[in-house]
Amino acid sequence: MTNVPIPIIVGGPDGDEVGTIYIPPNAVPPGSVINIDQPDSDVIDNERVRSVVFDVSVEGFSSFRLSSKARICLDVGPRQRAKDLCLGFFNEQKGEWECEDECTKDENLNNKRAVCGKTDHFTTFALLLSSGNESSGCDDDAAFVTGSADGDGILFACVIALAIMIIVVAIVVSYVPLVRRVIVGSYIYEQRRAIQKVRDMA
Repeated sequence: MTNVPIPIIVGGPDGDEVGTIYIPPNAVPPGSVINIDQPDSDVIDNERVRSVVFDVSVEGFSSFRLSSKARICLDVGPRQRAKDLCLGFFNEQKGEWECEDECTKDENLNNKRAVCGKTDHFTTFALLLSSGNESSGCDDDAAFVTGSADGDGILFACVIALAIMIIVVAIVVSYVPLVRRVIVGSYIYEQRRAIQKVRDMA
């Protein structure tokens, strides 16, 4: 079974493509129908909303929790950045918007700027203005020097290999006379041999 996420296109009020939902193949039951709808206007009209607002649901379920997280990417303007936005959902019980994922990331999808976040359930979503996630410590890549665990693993292996190589070279230089003669120099090498010979004769 393929592990490639299933892309679901999010359409705007004018029918244009304004985002994509990437659903892991094992996150919903096989054969599930995913519905994308426009919510009521009172949900859309909010000063925190910074993107298209849409409802996503699995047909036949009033609410649905995913077995693994889906990634939602929504188009943004040129001045909007992930660190200023969160992926938000509308809490129907409280009647207000809340941040679902404050660890959003800037991405370039189909030559358009987008901000992406993750969720483990389906409801009404939009990008919301947040207080910023720079100091929240939620950025997965911030803990990695190269930006990923695999990259850091390769970097660490290379550093260890280089250290071992340097140690081996140092040992070879110390114990092999020919190499030591080349490195240290013929004159110094001969002087040391003469001093050692005198010591051996004493």
